[in-house]
Amino acid sequence: MIRPYDDERAGSVLDRLARDIGEVTTPRVLVSQEALAPTTPEEAEPLLELLADFEVHLVVTARDLARQLPSAWQQRVQARHTYTFDEFLRAVVAREELADDLWINQDLGQVLANWSSRIPPERIHVVTAPQIGSEGSLLDRYCSVVGVDPAALETEAGKGNRSLGYPQAELLRRVNVALGDRFPSSREGYGRLGKVYLAGRILQRQQAGSLRLPTEYAEWCGTVAEAWIQQIREAGFDLVGQESDLRPSPESFAAAPDLDEGTLLDVASAALADVLEVRHEELEERAALRARNREQAARIAELERELGAPTAGRRARGPLRGLRRGRPAAGDPG
Repeated sequence: MIRPYDDERAGSVLDRLARDIGEVTTPRVLVSQEALAPTTPEEAEPLLELLADFEVHLVVTARDLARQLPSAWQQRVQARHTYTFDEFLRAVVAREELADDLWINQDLGQVLANWSSRIPPERIHVVTAPQIGSEGSLLDRYCSVVGVDPAALETEAGKGNRSLGYPQAELLRRVNVALGDRFPSSREGYGRLGKVYLAGRILQRQQAGSLRLPTEYAEWCGTVAEAWIQQIREAGFDLVGQESDLRPSPESFAAAPDLDEGTLLDVASAALADVLEVRHEELEERAALRARNREQAARIAELERELGAPTAGRRARGPLRGLRRGRPAAGDPG
């Protein structure tokens, strides 16, 4: 299904994939896309038909719900949602409409059930994220499935997708409420300003502890984990990691967050101070760029005078042609 905000090329993705697959000369191909997780058996058919000449394997990465849910709420707040952490969690447990997208994308049991109707269970690999403090890494486990030596990879990370503390995330949520109908597109205006600028550049500066799941959800998380583990056992999927990785750790829970208005005011004040600092840096950079542009314009004018080139308003000829319009001169490789 093509949505209004999707790239115009989205409708031809399978055609382009078929072309790329046809040019493959290696014995293995890795197609990685998290949007494939909620694919229904019927939706999977066209993709699997394209890969009919390959032995298709499915690799699913998973971690326990106690770590996943706080992250999921923050990601939704950074996508402009306005519901509270408590509202989100209650909707998740009750499987209400507000949490539909979470279950569609991250219900491990349903994802495995959908794909196992089209791919043999021995070719479905469930790679678990190790619990904090455990030996090994998700990268090592993933590479063991796809047959890649992790030591040969460039693993230096760029800008990480760091989480916000609860006060910072709640402040962003309230900003979302205050925005009303401004910046309606989460992928365009709000994506640049709310997620990248306010959340990523301003609020992530503040040192804050990670948001943890309220203790009242520990038993429910454990029940869901055991159902997933039992399904993996019975279906015969290839488990890469430990069953215990899917069970929530006690360290993932804490008392329900209690945020007083004074703390939120401190967070907002610090954020506004950082906004002023960042804006000052941007204005300084802009002023420096304008100064460089003036220097370059003066140098161009000086060269024109030295070479007897026509003044502004007449068509420039010779080696400086096009410089005033910001284009390379004729014959210039730049």
